[in-house]
This record gives sequence, structure tokens and C-alpha cells, in this order.
Amino acid sequence: MLKVKMFISKMLKGNIVKGQYGYLNYQKKVQMLKTILYFLLPLAIFFIGWYTSGSKKNLFTIIAVLGLLPASKNAVTLIMFLKSKGCTDENHQSLKLHIEQLDTLYDLIFTTSERTYPINHLVLKGHSICGFTDCNKLVEKNIEGFIIESLLQNGYKNYTVKIFKDLKKYCERLDQLSVSEVEEDKNAIQVFDLLMALSL
Repeated sequence: MLKVKMFISKMLKGNIVKGQYGYLNYQKKVQMLKTILYFLLPLAIFFIGWYTSGSKKNLFTIIAVLGLLPASKNAVTLIMFLKSKGCTDENHQSLKLHIEQLDTLYDLIFTTSERTYPINHLVLKGHSICGFTDCNKLVEKNIEGFIIESLLQNGYKNYTVKIFKDLKKYCERLDQLSVSEVEEDKNAIQVFDLLMALSL
């Protein structure tokens, strides 16, 4: 498993971590390669067993079938990433002009029992969390409530969350946050870690 990950990282060159711009597109490539390799390995084991024993009824077949379990799990992850759309380059260029003084996260996908919530960009300043999504189907109040509830469950109180669908209004809010003089949040790193842990 470790050798497969090392091989994939060498193939792709450049590791984009969760929260960085381009993370979802990078993960699509990573998961695609992993899924292909994870399916090829059991297939190779099956054919080796068949070739060496002359029959499909052997220990290699059992090992190959068991090997399909992690491959199938990875295929599900791949489907989730393929369905997800990250921050577009156009939106990224617009946002870059407004976020110099802010801590930001890109390409977050929150999943709840009801549905999936894509957030293209998110910032934290003091106890204010603001995000932008270009998903028209998303109900802002639902994801705002989910984030606040998740923060409360982990002991982080008094946070406000506002998700925008209008990029212009979001950029105006970013400008307001950039110049606002609020006390620095001592839990900012932990809150960011939690938001990334909640995301795909």
C-alpha cells in the first residue's frame, strides 16, 4: 500500500494538500491512478494462479477476490471526487485580489446524512467564518447550521458562519474582514483542522 502511494506521488509530481487551491482536481488524478492499480493487482494475482495451477479453483483466486475489497472502496472514493467540482480558475483569480490578509481554505466538500455540500472557498477571521459556493442547489442555512453544530460539538463556541452564492457580495465581505480589527482567534488552527477533517 505504501509503495503504491509513493509510486503515485512520483507519477503526479507535486503534492497538493487538502485546503489548497486545486486539491479536488489533484485528488481526482490520485484516486484514478490508485483505483486502476488496486484493480490490476488482484487481476494479476488471479491470472498468475490460473496460469500456474491450470484451474480457477485455487488459493490465488481467494486472495484476488479479497483484494477487490480495497479496490472497490477506492472506486467509491473516486466517484465522490469525480462528482465534485472545485473552485474555478476564474473565481480563484478574483478571490486572490481580496484574501491577502486572511486565512483561507479551498475546495471543501462537506458530507452530511442528508446531502453533500461543496464549498469553493472559506475564510476565518476572529470568530467569523465565511464561505463561497457556486452550487445553485445548495441551501446556505443547512451547511451553515452543520458547521456551527460541528464546531459546538468540538467545544468551539460563539462562531458565526455565512455562506455566499454571489461572488461579488462574498468579495465585498472579504474586503470588510481584511480591514476589520478583531482579536485573533487562538483556536484558528484547530478550527481549520476540524473543517478539513469534516471535508472529503
